[in-house]
Amino acid sequence: MSPVWPNISTPCFNALNSTVKDCPGLLGDVSVNNDRLRSDQLTALCTTACQSGLKTSRQTILKGCTGPSDVIHFYDGNVYPATYIVDRYIFTYGLSCRRAAVTGHFCDDLFMAWLNQSELTPDQDCSDCLLGIQQIQLNSPFGYDADFASDFQSMTSSCSKSQYQFTSPSAYTLATATSSPTPGASPPMPPTCATPYTVQAGDTCNSISLALNVSTYSLVNAGGLLPDCSNLVSNISLCLPSPCSLYMVQKNDTCTSILSTSGLGVSAAQFLAWNPNINGLCGNLYDLRDTQLCISPPGGNLPNITVTTPLAISIPSSPVPKPTNAPGESSHDVGGGTPWQVVTHARRCRCNKDFLCRISTF
Repeated sequence: MSPVWPNISTPCFNALNSTVKDCPGLLGDVSVNNDRLRSDQLTALCTTACQSGLKTSRQTILKGCTGPSDVIHFYDGNVYPATYIVDRYIFTYGLSCRRAAVTGHFCDDLFMAWLNQSELTPDQDCSDCLLGIQQIQLNSPFGYDADFASDFQSMTSSCSKSQYQFTSPSAYTLATATSSPTPGASPPMPPTCATPYTVQAGDTCNSISLALNVSTYSLVNAGGLLPDCSNLVSNISLCLPSPCSLYMVQKNDTCTSILSTSGLGVSAAQFLAWNPNINGLCGNLYDLRDTQLCISPPGGNLPNITVTTPLAISIPSSPVPKPTNAPGESSHDVGGGTPWQVVTHARRCRCNKDFLCRISTF
């Protein structure tokens, strides 16, 4: 995310450059978008040693970064506390490592298993995992949203669940800069790859993705860019990810419709593994519209991916015809066999920013 520290003190510099003990390297990448994790990744991350290491690192930073200039500037113009990065790590740890209260299963594993279904059951709608994950988000400045909070309160009320309380967090941003945070700084950091790509005038993340057959998400990650590509400027060099066959996300796409129309025989497990920015139950595709996804293995043919959680993900291929009472602007058919639903006031969309549908998709 290209942070810079223009006038940081030596004690703060040393604190920020300390290693988080006993946490896997994947934590840094996952904390950007809070991607859903595989079972083996959850096992590697979700240890008491990693959790303890994160708390220790935060205390080290708090102790070392006490001066007024000991803050982090980002190229989006915002200024954050020195603990910003480790706080993101702690937030990600809490989301990823959340377990079901009764069974002790990782919630991410359950969300993967629920991909088999066309819709959630009432028990799943009101499950500890679904409500608990949203509670974590709403208690954090990294996940809070006023509309999201209102939807969640309606959900807990309809579920008759009173134990999932949250407190609206204080603003985390210290200041918003009106100009470039550090004179002479060059976003992003210089690459160390063998054959970087030099950004041309007029390039965008999507145009580079299309020209070089790389997914938008992998380009952002490999190139050290901000998620919104706002620090992409001409004449900088970017490391490139492995190429793949691309699909541009359309407005009303679902995971099943993408897979059924690709004609490549790609399984849901493979598709999700190649595109880790697709969250939970494929509920954030609306936010990814007009970006490029991989529908083939990056870098070429790979062995079939084996999902450790016992799943039997099936991708129905025949579209469901549009019913007579559907709105005129609706799609004529719903791809991938996804059934139409009658939405009433009492049966509103269960809206979770990371794991389910967004109200904006309706």
